[in-house]
Order: sequence, then C-alpha cells, then structure tokens
Amino acid sequence: MNKSLLLLAMLLVAPVASPLMPIIARAQQPNDAFPSVAAAIRALGADEFQTRELASRYLWYAGAAAQKDLELAIKHDDPEVRLRASLVLRKVRLGITPDTPAETQQLINRFYDGDRNGRQQVISELRQKGSYTTLFALLQGETDAASRQLFFSTMQADMQRLAPQMVASSDWSLLEQWLDLGKATEAGQVHFITYALLRGKLNEEIKRVEDELEKRRDDSALVNRLALMYRAGGNDKKALEVIQRGPSDAKLVVAMYREQMQWDQARASISPLPNKVPRDTMADSALQAALARLSGKATDSLEATQAFSKLVKTEDVWFGAKTLLLNERPQLALDLLKDGLQPMAFDLLSQLQQHQEALDLAGIKDDTSFNQAWLNGLTGQQPVRTSRSVDRFTYAVSIAAQLRMLGKKQQYDDLRALLESTATLDDQRGQYWHQLARLERQPGRQQELLHLYGRGVAQNPQSVWSQLFGKKFARAQTWWEALDADVRWQDPQERLNAVAVSMQPATFARHVEVDWPAVEKHVSAKADNLGTAAAVRVRLHAALAEAWAARSDKLRAEEHWKAAVAADPTTATDYGDVLLAEQRWNEAATQYQRAYELNQGNSLALFLQSVALIRAGKEAEGKKLQSTASLMALDTNARYLLATALQDRNLRAEALEQWQLLRRTGGPDHSYVMIANQHLGNLIAEKEPLAAADHWEQLRFHLLKPALNLVEQSGYLNLAVSLHRTRARGLLSAGDKAKALEELAICEAMLPGHIKLVEDFTAPLRKAGMEQEADALFERTYQVYQQGVKQFPESAALHNQAAWTAAIAGRRLDEALAFAQNAVKLAPESAAYADTLAEVHFARGDREQALTWARKAASLAPETKAYDERLQSFSTRELPAGSR
Repeated sequence: MNKSLLLLAMLLVAPVASPLMPIIARAQQPNDAFPSVAAAIRALGADEFQTRELASRYLWYAGAAAQKDLELAIKHDDPEVRLRASLVLRKVRLGITPDTPAETQQLINRFYDGDRNGRQQVISELRQKGSYTTLFALLQGETDAASRQLFFSTMQADMQRLAPQMVASSDWSLLEQWLDLGKATEAGQVHFITYALLRGKLNEEIKRVEDELEKRRDDSALVNRLALMYRAGGNDKKALEVIQRGPSDAKLVVAMYREQMQWDQARASISPLPNKVPRDTMADSALQAALARLSGKATDSLEATQAFSKLVKTEDVWFGAKTLLLNERPQLALDLLKDGLQPMAFDLLSQLQQHQEALDLAGIKDDTSFNQAWLNGLTGQQPVRTSRSVDRFTYAVSIAAQLRMLGKKQQYDDLRALLESTATLDDQRGQYWHQLARLERQPGRQQELLHLYGRGVAQNPQSVWSQLFGKKFARAQTWWEALDADVRWQDPQERLNAVAVSMQPATFARHVEVDWPAVEKHVSAKADNLGTAAAVRVRLHAALAEAWAARSDKLRAEEHWKAAVAADPTTATDYGDVLLAEQRWNEAATQYQRAYELNQGNSLALFLQSVALIRAGKEAEGKKLQSTASLMALDTNARYLLATALQDRNLRAEALEQWQLLRRTGGPDHSYVMIANQHLGNLIAEKEPLAAADHWEQLRFHLLKPALNLVEQSGYLNLAVSLHRTRARGLLSAGDKAKALEELAICEAMLPGHIKLVEDFTAPLRKAGMEQEADALFERTYQVYQQGVKQFPESAALHNQAAWTAAIAGRRLDEALAFAQNAVKLAPESAAYADTLAEVHFARGDREQALTWARKAASLAPETKAYDERLQSFSTRELPAGSR
C-alpha cells in the first residue's frame, strides 16, 4: 500500500475529530531509535510504515522537548508528516504521556464528545486527579467563549492555591498556560499583567498585543488589556492614548482619566446609557458632581450638585448625604438629612460644633423628661428611601454622649439610667450594651467599659471581642474558651475581665480585680495536658506567650512560643514575628523558613524570611526570595493580604512597595486598588504631602459607590479635611502661599474649629513670614470654643479645647490658663485635661508647673505612654521665646 492510500486509511480509522484515539499500541520507550528530534521529524515521512510508527513513538516519548519541532512539522508539505505531527503534538499539549492511564484518555474523549454539562463534569474529574496540564490544554482548545469563561471560573480557587506553588517551584510552563488561558477574564488579566511585569516580560507582551490589534482593530478587550499593560509599566500617557483610540470599556476610560486627574475628560466620558437602574443613575450623578467640583468650574459644580440632590431625595437620602459630604457640602447634606434621617443630622451638627442646634433638632430642653415614652417617640422623622438608618437606641446614646460633653450632668445621668434600664429589660442580642459602651471609650474608664460590655457578652461574645480587641479577636476567643469549664469564671463579667487583663494588662489590670496567677496556672495546665486537643494546645501556648510578652517576661514568652511551634510548626510565623521585633534576624529567618516549608504557597512567610535575611546582612539571598514571594501574590486579594500583613508588622517600606504594585496592576476601579490609595497616602503623607492628597482623592471616588459606607459618619468630612490640610502643608512647603491659604479656607468652611489646623500651621505660617495669617487662623478657631464655653459653661471639653488652642498658638495665655483650670476642676479625673494645663503653663514659661501637671496626667493614665513622653518633653523642650 502506498503512503497516500495508507494516509486515507488512517483518516478513516482515526479521524481528527477524535484526536486522542491511540494510533499506536503502547510499546517500550524507543530511546535510541533516532539521533535527534529533528531526525525523528524527518522519519515521519519515511517510506516504511514501521519507521514512521517508530518516529511517532519516539516523539511522543520525547514530549515537551519535541514540542517546538512538532509545531513546525504540522506545516510540512508532506500530509503524512502533518498528520502524525498533529496527533503527537495534541497529546503532548494535553500532557498525555505513554504512561497516562487509559481512564484519563477516556475522560478527554468524553470532553470532546460531550455537551457543556458533560465537559464541565470532565473538568471536575480532572481537577480531582490534579491533571492540570491536560485541563489547560483542553480549555485552550475550547472555541466557545462562554464555555471557556465558565470552565476557567470553576478552576479559579484551585489556581489561587496552586499558582504560588508553581512560582515557588519555577514551574513556568504550566503557570503560563493557566495565565494565557485566563487573560480574557477580569481576574485572569490581572494575573497575566502582574506576572509579565514581575518577570520582566511586559514589553514583550505589549508588543504581542499590539501586533494582534493590527489584525483586530475593533477588539475592545485587546485595547483594554494593552492600556492596562502600559499603566502597569508606569506609562500612563501611553495608556491614555490607547484607551482614547478605542474601542474600549466606557468605565475604564472614565477611571483612567480620573486616575490621572483629567477631570473634564473624565466627566465628558461618562456614558448616559439608557435603561440604567436608579442606583446606577445615582452613582453616575454622584460621579458627575465630584468631577465638576474638581474641575474648578463653580457653575458646573453647582448645577451637578443640584441635579444630584434632586435625584436622591426620592431614591436614597443617605447616599445623597454621604455624597454631599464627600463633595465638601456639609450644609446641603444637613438639609437633606434633617427631615428624613434625624439621627445622622444630629451627629453632623455635633461634628460641625453646632451643639445647641443639635439639641434643638432632638427636642432636648433643660426640662426634658427622659422616660420610655420619650425614647419610643425619639426619631419623629418622615419615612424616606434610604440605604442606611440608625435605630432610636443608638440615636439616644449619641444624645447622651453630647449631653455629657456639654456638661449637662443631670440630664446625662437621667438618660443613661433610662438606657441601662431599657437594655436590662429588652436586649436579647447584647447590642444595646455594646452601644452604651461607646460612652466609656476613653482613658481612665476601663472598668466602666468592661462593665457595659460584660452585660452583653453572654448574648454576643464575638461582637464584644471584636470591639474590644480588634485584630486579636481570635486570641480573645481562645482565652474565653479556656476559662469556660472552670467555676471561678462562669460569671460572664468575671470571665471578660480575666480575658482583658490576660491580653492587655497595661490597659486593664489596674482597673479591675483579676487573679492573674490563677488564670495563668489554669490555662497553662490545659496547654500542657496531652489530653487537650493538639490544635487547642497550640492556641493556648500562643496566647500565653503573648500574655507573658505583654508583661515583659521574654523568657516565659519564649518557652510558650517554642512549645507552640513544637506542637504545630505553622505557628512558626508568629514566633518569627517576635524574633524579628527583637532584631534576632537569623533566628527569625529560620522560623519563617520553617513555616514556608510546610506550605510552599505561603508568600507571607517567604517574604518575611527575605526581610530577616536582608537585615541579617544576607542581601543577595534575601532579595531573591523577596522577588519570588512578591510574584507569588499574583491576584489583587493576595497582594492586598500581603501588603496588609507587612504593614501590620510595621514593615513600612516593604508594605509601601506592595501597595504601589497593587495600585499599578489592579484595575483602577477595583476596591483593593482604592484601598491601596488610602494606605499609600497614609504612608507617604509626612514626606510627600501633595502626592498623599492625590491618593486620598482617588479614595473618595471609591466611597461614592452606593453600597460602601464608613463605620463612622464623621469619617467623610474628616477625610476631606485631612486631604486639604495635607495639600496645604505641601503647597506651603513648596512656597505657594496663596494656594495653601485657599486649602486652609476649605478646611475651615467644612469643619469650623478644627484644632489640628492650628497645631499643624501656626509654626509653618510664622516661619513663612505669615504671622498675621497664623494669628487669624488661631482667632477663628479659638472663637468657636470661646463661644461654646459661653453657651455651655459646665462643659469641661469645651474649656479644654479653648485652652489647648490658645496654648499651642501661644496666644491669649491668661485666658487659656483660666479655661484649663476650669476644665480640670470640672473633670479632675481626666488625664487629657491635666496635660492641657501642663501645656498652658509651659507656653507661659512656667516649667515647674508644667512638670507638676504633666506628672498628674501620667499618674491618671499610667497605661498611656504618650503622657510619659510628654512629661519628658517638658523637662527638655526649650521654653517659648518671650515667655516669662
């Protein structure tokens, strides 16, 4: 039979539609049949059938080593060579080796023969087998875009786990297959661009996309990808050129203009798409208002704001108010809130120093009787459409806090009694007690704070742990559960006190009575008991280690860390953190390496090992590991977690680099990118105030989204003021006095009486020869509190604020002394007020009295190190010029 007839027979029995039906029987590996891959390729077209068969087997066994030659061979002139090369190449690409089980080959045949559901089932089975090379090859051959997207999505969780391990083991081939497969998806595109950037392949990939665009100029996905690649590489100008050339995603166009602060272009690019849902229309309107404000066109800004305000009144009052606050229009926000959301209006009036107006809004008079009828009818507001609301109990707590701050002691006591009575009778979830605890979150009130949390801890312990201990939530749970079985701590209040003192002795030990030795003995016994579950023993040792460290007993702390690591080496990262903080670099590196070896997808452990090695003087080794660790965090979530973990450990420079990388590689509208802007601003504000302000401006756009809210309502105006205050500092340093004053005026208009303006700008303005402007800033701020004292003469807080403002400005010091003395008289237990009196005496040139009151402040709050530092500063600081 000649080759042409044989080829026809092969096509009949092994059609291309079923590419993986074996064309040869399994045979012994033909190691020495041909001198090279090239020779075997040539033999695919030999006259003898056995030679051609042997060449096919040889190339199959050669696998990936033969792939490039096979890719050339499928374009050969000889149809026999093309067919045989195609069949072998397909198996190589699918990871099918001569040793691949027949079951796997059957799965592949099922994939090609099945419908979408059938192929989905095959993917699940291949995932369970870990046959990822085969999976990737199958998906790369999938021609239906929707199916490919679906199949890729099912593998995302696997790859987020496996990709770091591929990086660690330098398995670039498999990783690149996955990246290439997923780059058409939003998440996959981030992975692809990040990998290309960190592997030094970005320019190569940019060229490849540009070449593709020459052939498919209308492919918006390619345009978007190219623009994001240029952006990742730091070429923002080129990124904009690409996106302008289009076609591209409308939201990406707006985001890129916005990110580069081209406000007019961003505004003009907002697409008024038809049939938008009301929420999307509101979001667009909010964005229009923000961009109009930033463009500096007053008429446009007013019109956009009015249009927005009209829209939100019937759709979402809270979103409207939030947006107006972010757009620096607190009075408009107040007008919107007063009728519909009175509790928020009350808080805003308080923040604006309009205290009497806040009381009037709530209907509080000097003879108001606080009883259940009053509480039931508190809000008195009209029903409105809103995405956020405040219950009447929370509102009442805000009123109580305001009454106490204003010195209305009897009214505060009466309302506090009513609220505690209500919580006692009707608090099934512990939330009322948690709200009341807000009233005691201040130095010196730890006993009262624990008492209120203790009343609600049995109903909702998780909420208490979260609010009291923050990120140490899990450690608090460990202590709570460890004390559960002992009769001595069955009372929830006693147990909460024990947990607080165990974890934070400096904060709580002097305020509540807890038998710490008994607690430690009980928990240590459980930790040492081999009958205790291993995982529990590990957590107990770690908790005890931290407790001893908090008591400055490093020896006992280390004993427990070693016990924890011996029982479970995954705790080596925590132990490494302790060693790193103690600058025991080599020991820290050893512990981080131990944690990493247990999980080679742990980018944090590897990164921390690199930090320890670099600080130990092993820079080359450390930097190599650091590059690998950074590459392991391919997706935005992984890099966010890495950056956060580094920042939590006070590794500021390393965290800064990761936040910058996240901002460049993530989409400009992605939530984590916006959070990166927040942290970047925070980290560079001291040295680069203008750049920090620009980062925070981007954060404000993130908060314009209807579904996003800050925990504290005051944060919206505080963010705006911080942004302008920081920008003013940068402008003043750059010598632009006029613009700096404009920024300060914006701050004052938003938040009258903002004392930090006096703190931050009195000295710089005077140094810049702007004595008159510094004094005017002081006078405007001081007047706010002077008037407040006249209205509320029993308010220790207002007396203190007036005194502090005058002291730091070095003006009206006789009045400041009277205010500070009154504050101390009204609230003798306040360390903060004693510290203010010390500052006033120092400003007046009386060092001895300053030291006396500084010692008083330190004694009132010994757990607060800042007062000790202040005491030292009064001993060493030079007295103000001209003081007596």
